Amino acid sequence: MKMQPSYFNNGLEVDCLARYEGRKRMSIRRLIPDRYEVYTFDYGTKKEEVLCSGTLDECLTYTNRLTGFNDVVDKEE
Repeated sequence: MKMQPSYFNNGLEVDCLARYEGRKRMSIRRLIPDRYEVYTFDYGTKKEEVLCSGTLDECLTYTNRLTGFNDVVDKEE
């Protein structure tokens, strides 16, 4: 999937996997412009865990390693 930074304008996050390690959701959220983090949310305990932070490219590289996906940043014009 080609992901654009504008995808984070509405809600500031994009889900990567609805089910990660059983009861968790994995998402990428934008903290500030050009700063993102990959985190999981555990549906059972309602706790979050940050797995990675950095640029959108760095976060997608991280999630691609975990998921086997091939997501890339599509630079907006």
